Amino acid sequence: MPTFLIEAYDVEGRRIYKKLTADSRKDILKFIQEQGLLAADIKKQPELPGFLRLSVKKEGKMSYNQLSAFLRQFYALYRAGVSIPECVRVVGMQIDNAGLKRIFSLIQEKIETGNPLSRALAEHPGVFPPLLLAMIETGETTGYLEEVLRRMAVFYEKEGRVEAKIKSATIYPKFLALLSVALVVFMLTFILPAFTGMFEAAEVPLPAITRWVMAAGDFLYRYFVLVLIFSIIIWFLSRYLKQSERVREFLDRMKLKIPIVKEVVVTGMSARFSGAMSMLLKSGIPMVRALDITQKLMGNRQGERKIGEIMSRVDQGVPLAQAMNATRLFNPLLISTVRTGEGAGTLDDVLEQISDHFEEERTRSLERLLQVIEPLMIVIMAVVIGFIVISMIMPMFEMISQLS
Repeated sequence: MPTFLIEAYDVEGRRIYKKLTADSRKDILKFIQEQGLLAADIKKQPELPGFLRLSVKKEGKMSYNQLSAFLRQFYALYRAGVSIPECVRVVGMQIDNAGLKRIFSLIQEKIETGNPLSRALAEHPGVFPPLLLAMIETGETTGYLEEVLRRMAVFYEKEGRVEAKIKSATIYPKFLALLSVALVVFMLTFILPAFTGMFEAAEVPLPAITRWVMAAGDFLYRYFVLVLIFSIIIWFLSRYLKQSERVREFLDRMKLKIPIVKEVVVTGMSARFSGAMSMLLKSGIPMVRALDITQKLMGNRQGERKIGEIMSRVDQGVPLAQAMNATRLFNPLLISTVRTGEGAGTLDDVLEQISDHFEEERTRSLERLLQVIEPLMIVIMAVVIGFIVISMIMPMFEMISQLS
């Protein structure tokens, strides 16, 4: 997430300098306006290209499990009557990450100078999600902060479980891919050279397939270090390209065109949409504002654009279900549920109920995707290894025929 250097003026005309992390310049400008400041200059802080930066976890970035733990601890302390600055101090003491500990210290100082919790957290938009910031602000305004803390802790705990399931489910395919590469490299650099010497000694005419494989093995054996360096460069370059807006836009578009992958992505967006909208509407946040917040949670550029279209239609007076149906993106079950909830005046309740269904469906659709990927990877591995084995067996048959 990029860092921005900000120069702004407060209501008294004093110049203020800030350094904030956010997804885009638009988010920074929106945050400045919410703080009642006048932006003078917003610059993106220069940084090394992505392929030169080590792939390490960003300092200060909170995972779903960390958010859930933070909110549960905060809720327990706040419910026991502890003041908000003290809650922040105690929770910050439990954190091992030095970057997060420093951020919590800054939040505590901000609150002690008279700022509300929501504004202190909003100073770090790259750390705390927009949904959490909006919910805490609503909880402070309505006097239901305790309930908001509890509800958001449950929400992020659920998101953490889903994330853990996804990581666990993808371990085996990653292992198969690594094993395939390791086997091919082992066969080309250790097994094949032994046969090569035997074929040369016997002066057996080699088929084209064998010559190709031998050439590949010889090249890998001679220039293994260069191949390894080139592979690492390709890996870093791919990570850098994924950060490009055009590449992310292209990948997100392709995800919605591949049938089984589309099912996983759309089900995931339906789960996030229904869960987030339910909480926001229950907290009394207006529909358009709730859609604006939910838009940032989709995790897909195409999904975010569709939510933007829904938001524009709803702002013009179109019912939510009708606006969702026009995008041709969301699950028909979700649209039908929204239509029923709008008609009965219980939209927040029906969205809460359907969100659990989509969470389970997301897990099942991911399992179905892996059921396709795993056999496909095994077949590819078998074809590649079989190709190498056949290239070694064919000259052996020729040797046997000559000996006969």
